[in-house]
Amino acid sequence: MIIEDVISAGTSIREVYPLIKTAANVSITDMVISVDRMEKGYNGLTATEEIKNDFGITVHSLVTVIDIINYLHNRDIGGKIYVNDQMKQKMEDYIEKYCSP
Repeated sequence: MIIEDVISAGTSIREVYPLIKTAANVSITDMVISVDRMEKGYNGLTATEEIKNDFGITVHSLVTVIDIINYLHNRDIGGKIYVNDQMKQKMEDYIEKYCSP
């Protein structure tokens, strides 16, 4: 199993996987990430879908970027709203353009 903090395009796993396989004859079946940014990878699929297709590794995320946005939307944190309606819309526009929700 590989543990990673966040996944965007899947570049880290593409760089690390061959190194791990060269160093040891191991079978990597799963990857746990804290945040899935849900961004499209190199072939138009999400990075997590591409990792499954290319390496046979199932990716499990604790949260997605949409989970984070929904949790923070209009939530007061220490007297401040970090994700108001306008910011949420900008984030959703980015997701629509670059991600696969």
